Amino acid sequence: MVAVLAPAKLNLHLQVLERRPDGFHGIVSVFQAVSLADRLELRSLKATRGVELHGSFDCPPHDNTIVRAAQAWLVAARIDAGVEIRVEKRIPAGAGLGGGSSDAAAALKGLEALFGISVGEKTLSDIARAVGSDVPFFLGAPRALVTGRGELLEPLEPGRPLYAVIVDPGFPIRTPDAYRAVDESRSDPEAPVAVDPESAVLKEALRGPPREWPFRNDFLEALAPLRPELTAVLQRLRAEGALRVGLSGSGSACFALYEDGAEAVRTAAILSGEGLSAFSCAALARLPEPGYNSALDPAVG
Repeated sequence: MVAVLAPAKLNLHLQVLERRPDGFHGIVSVFQAVSLADRLELRSLKATRGVELHGSFDCPPHDNTIVRAAQAWLVAARIDAGVEIRVEKRIPAGAGLGGGSSDAAAALKGLEALFGISVGEKTLSDIARAVGSDVPFFLGAPRALVTGRGELLEPLEPGRPLYAVIVDPGFPIRTPDAYRAVDESRSDPEAPVAVDPESAVLKEALRGPPREWPFRNDFLEALAPLRPELTAVLQRLRAEGALRVGLSGSGSACFALYEDGAEAVRTAAILSGEGLSAFSCAALARLPEPGYNSALDPAVG
């Protein structure tokens, strides 16, 4: 049996560009992996073939990113056996935290460890991209500048210690709906969108304190009028003295950043006491490998 953790990610910055010829929107984003994580356990099955998935999911097995990634890897590795994957979900679904993509990447890493076989970096990357735009991120560095449709990655230094409080407002937001909201909020959805700020500015800003980051999330600007709950959660987080607050991905999860882990724990406890679904976590300095759990201790501070 091999166990591996699948961390969530936050979008510290996310600009949505125009729709590309392939139907996807371009993005410019900064991804940061955090210690809120799902847990996967993988076991080989000698007597059966294919993938047996156990866990609570919001989609049928054939659409699940874990199943799709595992099936593709078994074919690429020429493994004539089955695999059982049990998942303990901790990352809220439909919240813009990358849980499904991270689970798929964790499954790929877990399979290579379980069977002791590497399909090669290119093949692994090809499988990841085919499963989902965000999957390759979870195979690389814990912080990255992300462009293209989300598959082009430039690893970034982890930077100063950073802690977060993540709030799940209690409703999912479908990614296609979020992109539609962005398009409808623009006078000409097909017009070219200038990258602002430029990548070099983003990377330089990360060297400074979060209060001075020139970051934003275009989804928040488009969704806030439709989902006033998002604005209410962000205002509540600001009231607790966060250095910065934001929306992760296309939502619905909101986050607050701190440089003091104890402050993050305190804020999460206060919000949980008010009935909100709040989690404290830490920015990761490296992504987890199968069997390596200490970097993802959920206790912060």
